Amino acid sequence: MGLKMKFENTLLESVVTRFCQDYPRQIAEEIQLIEGMAHEKANQSALISHVLEELHRMYGTASCMGFKIAAKDIQALRDDLNDVPANFPVDFDQFVEELTSRLRQLSHSSLQVRPSRSTLLNRSRELEELNNAESLTSDGPDVYAAKARLLARERILFADDDHHLRSLVGGTLEAHGAEQIKLACNGQEVLDLIPDFKPTLIITDWLMKPVTGLALTKEVRAGKTPLDKDVIIMLFTSLKSRHDIAKANKAGVNKLIAKPVMPNVIVETALQLVEKKFRLNKQGMPRYIKGTDTGPGYALN
Repeated sequence: MGLKMKFENTLLESVVTRFCQDYPRQIAEEIQLIEGMAHEKANQSALISHVLEELHRMYGTASCMGFKIAAKDIQALRDDLNDVPANFPVDFDQFVEELTSRLRQLSHSSLQVRPSRSTLLNRSRELEELNNAESLTSDGPDVYAAKARLLARERILFADDDHHLRSLVGGTLEAHGAEQIKLACNGQEVLDLIPDFKPTLIITDWLMKPVTGLALTKEVRAGKTPLDKDVIIMLFTSLKSRHDIAKANKAGVNKLIAKPVMPNVIVETALQLVEKKFRLNKQGMPRYIKGTDTGPGYALN
């Protein structure tokens, strides 16, 4: 168990470091893209829509990587853009100049985006030290081996529009025993992979284009794919309203998890659902776990 945790932390440190290196470059590329759209006289609503989508992706990744200050700054810019009506008659050139200026401010604050400031990485290291010092593990080696065998039987399809998160969660799944994993960057890629891969467990982000995780869930539950309609589907997202939870429940999501979330929490949650499916199958009961369980951050009381 100690070696597994050390491997997970090594993987986590590698992915967080790459994110820190990529962060200013991503912002610079976004500024260049915005200036290109402005030069081509793209309309304001199209530009705002594009930037909001990109900021949502950046916010989700920064949150999951444990950079709270950067995520807060990104969210503030998103909120300001959401307050701009699509048909508001502002000077377009001035609008682009102010927008790129705000993005450059995000880039200048990239000193906050360093591995040493990642609460996710620091918390994971603390847990490793605690485990080494006190040998505290929830499962003994036999239980862990049994869980690894159970996870190894699953064909897992993980989808997120950020490559850092795909790398992190994919590697963590492997560390816990998963052997059959496919990674996708949106719901359409999942739909394209389904016929040949036939996943038994789908873990997906919600807001992606061109097909969202929620739309993907509806397609599967409606029997519009070759999959069993009862396949396990986990959805993780930064959306937290009661309305969003109700939509996920109605679509047939098995588990809804809030961002930010440690990757091992995603894996442990997946294991819980797989174990429950295994027990139900042995009892000859329906495999679909009806209703949406709410994960961390989704308590309704």
